[in-house]
Amino acid sequence: MIGNIMAGPADSKTEGECSVTIDTTELLNLTYCDFALIHELLEHPPGPNAKLRAAIAALPDIL
Repeated sequence: MIGNIMAGPADSKTEGECSVTIDTTELLNLTYCDFALIHELLEHPPGPNAKLRAAIAALPDIL
Protein backbone atom coordinates (compact mmCIF):
# COMPACT_ATOMS: atom_id res chain seq x y z
CA MET A 1 0.00 0.00 0.00
CA ILE A 2 1.38 3.37 -1.01
CA GLY A 3 -1.50 5.83 -0.80
CA ASN A 4 -4.86 6.21 0.86
CA ILE A 5 -7.90 7.96 -0.53
CA MET A 6 -11.03 8.73 1.43
CA ALA A 7 -14.16 7.69 -0.45
CA GLY A 8 -17.73 8.16 0.58
CA PRO A 9 -21.06 9.64 -0.42
CA ALA A 10 -20.53 12.77 -2.48
CA ASP A 11 -24.09 14.07 -2.49
CA SER A 12 -24.52 15.32 1.08
CA LYS A 13 -26.70 18.41 0.76
CA THR A 14 -27.61 19.43 4.29
CA GLU A 15 -25.75 19.94 7.51
CA GLY A 16 -27.68 17.08 9.10
CA GLU A 17 -26.32 14.68 6.50
CA CYS A 18 -22.71 15.59 7.30
CA SER A 19 -22.46 13.19 10.22
CA VAL A 20 -23.90 10.40 8.07
CA THR A 21 -21.29 11.14 5.41
CA ILE A 22 -18.49 11.11 7.96
CA ASP A 23 -19.77 7.89 9.52
CA THR A 24 -19.96 6.06 6.17
CA THR A 25 -16.61 7.15 4.73
CA GLU A 26 -14.26 4.35 3.78
CA LEU A 27 -10.49 4.18 3.47
CA LEU A 28 -9.21 2.73 0.20
CA ASN A 29 -5.79 1.13 0.00
CA LEU A 30 -4.16 1.83 -3.35
CA THR A 31 -1.10 0.56 -5.13
CA TYR A 32 1.51 3.11 -6.11
CA CYS A 33 0.37 2.94 -9.75
CA ASP A 34 -3.28 3.59 -8.84
CA PHE A 35 -2.36 6.44 -6.50
CA ALA A 36 -0.10 8.03 -9.13
CA LEU A 37 -2.82 7.77 -11.80
CA ILE A 38 -5.48 9.35 -9.58
CA HIS A 39 -3.08 12.09 -8.51
CA GLU A 40 -2.15 12.84 -12.13
CA LEU A 41 -5.82 13.01 -13.18
CA LEU A 42 -6.64 15.37 -10.31
CA GLU A 43 -3.68 17.61 -11.08
CA HIS A 44 -4.13 17.53 -14.87
CA PRO A 45 -7.69 16.52 -15.79
CA PRO A 46 -8.38 15.61 -19.42
CA GLY A 47 -10.18 18.11 -21.64
CA PRO A 48 -13.89 17.82 -22.34
CA ASN A 49 -14.97 15.22 -24.89
CA ALA A 50 -17.68 15.73 -27.54
CA LYS A 51 -20.53 14.63 -25.24
CA LEU A 52 -19.49 17.06 -22.50
CA ARG A 53 -19.08 19.92 -24.99
CA ALA A 54 -22.59 19.18 -26.35
CA ALA A 55 -24.05 19.13 -22.83
CA ILE A 56 -22.39 22.47 -22.04
CA ALA A 57 -23.70 23.97 -25.28
CA ALA A 58 -27.23 22.83 -24.36
CA LEU A 59 -27.21 24.62 -20.99
CA PRO A 60 -29.40 27.71 -20.68
CA ASP A 61 -27.59 31.04 -20.88
CA ILE A 62 -28.74 32.08 -17.38
CA LEU A 63 -26.29 29.73 -15.68
